[in-house]
Amino acid sequence: DKHIYRRLLKDMDEDHFAYVPLSNQFMSSFEALKVSRMLGSVTVIAHPGEYYKAIYRRLKKHYRTHPMSEQRLRNITGEKLFEVMGALVATRLVDGIEVISPNNFHRLRSLLKGFASSNRLIMTSGSDFHDKQLKPESRIGDYTPSKYIEPVD
Repeated sequence: DKHIYRRLLKDMDEDHFAYVPLSNQFMSSFEALKVSRMLGSVTVIAHPGEYYKAIYRRLKKHYRTHPMSEQRLRNITGEKLFEVMGALVATRLVDGIEVISPNNFHRLRSLLKGFASSNRLIMTSGSDFHDKQLKPESRIGDYTPSKYIEPVD
């Protein structure tokens, strides 16, 4: 059923059997990485473009009383993003990064490739496809690594 996610999300309240209340006790990224590694998982930083957008929105709101150029704001956003990703990679619990994604604009893809290479990370890709109606611009197979990344011998 193509609308299963909508139905599941709609039915997630205390009156339905699948409901699990969220606690205020969330696992940190570091804890999640440790647990994933213990379970033998390959860990990947997914959707860095989404983090970029979130950081950008926060900084834009924060600096609205101190106007700055758009380019300066984008530079600070990029610095913050790579600072956070660098801290995650420094834990030695991260194996890869999603370089190719509809969430990653062209310049960010280039920066992520360099970051992945210099940190010896696996470069992954994903279409972020979940539902044609939620993301009509995204199709399965649009973001395969072979379209964007040269194979390694």
